[in-house]
Amino acid sequence: VINFEVRREETLQEGLACLENRHFDLVLLYLALPDQDGLQTVEQLHSQHPQMGIVILTGLESEDLGLEGVRLGAEDYLLKGEITVSSLLRSLSFSYERTRRRRAEGLWQEANTEQIAAQAVHRRLLPQSAPKLEGLEIAGACHPATLTGGDYFDYFRLQTGELGLLVADVSGHGLAPSFVMAGARSALRSVLEFTSSLPQLMASVNRAVLEDTQSEYFITMFLVILDLDKRTFQYLGAGHNAFWFKADGQIVELEPACPPLGVLEKLDLCPNPPQQLATGDTLLLMTDGFQEAQQAEGEMLGETACLQEVCDYQEEPAQTIVNQLFSISDEHCAPEKPFDDRTVVVLKVTD
Repeated sequence: VINFEVRREETLQEGLACLENRHFDLVLLYLALPDQDGLQTVEQLHSQHPQMGIVILTGLESEDLGLEGVRLGAEDYLLKGEITVSSLLRSLSFSYERTRRRRAEGLWQEANTEQIAAQAVHRRLLPQSAPKLEGLEIAGACHPATLTGGDYFDYFRLQTGELGLLVADVSGHGLAPSFVMAGARSALRSVLEFTSSLPQLMASVNRAVLEDTQSEYFITMFLVILDLDKRTFQYLGAGHNAFWFKADGQIVELEPACPPLGVLEKLDLCPNPPQQLATGDTLLLMTDGFQEAQQAEGEMLGETACLQEVCDYQEEPAQTIVNQLFSISDEHCAPEKPFDDRTVVVLKVTD
């Protein structure tokens, strides 16, 4: 049962003024008003309030007008001489449900359009290609679970000539985390020309996240600074680890030094000493969307399976390793899709 609250207006202009000042779900519109009549009444009302549900009242001899009014945007029409209580309620209920559905579809389309625009922005913020370096291979990719996401990876050059690699994961899913991610990227990029210090880079992002979100969101992040001449790297993780696959088969977990960014106002950070890379070594930076990829029954893929996949393909190009990680997580979730964003960067020393 639908209960209606009714307000009556005598002219079209009075009705339009009323609609400007208050929300209504439906308009029961008589086509012969003192200041306007015929289908122009429908056209004017529909043009000013396109989301308003309209039910037309017309005379027995004007059924064609009612049909034409529906074509112009009305939901239904009633012939005055044939109206009963049941037919009136049926028409109003039908029109109300159609109007509500159309409004919901409009909101969905509007939100979808915004998400598609945000997706395009998100893609532009990610690297379009990996650096081409002698003796090194680098590959990376980000697959959001929805149109947009909070995962992020990047490659960047420092004033010292060193190369930075980064993977980050904003808490949550969807549009809001993607804005947080964009702000974090901006904060990091703004200080790159002033410092190459890992603690200072991490601290600048932490301040930005705290200021922008008031602890509503947090970011896990792993940063690597690579000295291309010496083939050494330093790293720093905030609530985020990474893995170093050595050529001799050893796997070293690179553990985080502090909690996620956006949690504490002050971070006590110390850079790790430089680590020497050798031919055949591989660095793996990935977000937890891979390990936490779930089957319908709830079983996760797990970290061990991801690491084994890298071991199995360690002799292959970096891009192949990236592709394989996405492949095994997709297969694990099938026929469902992964529910979390997935992002990975792989660095291989080939010479």
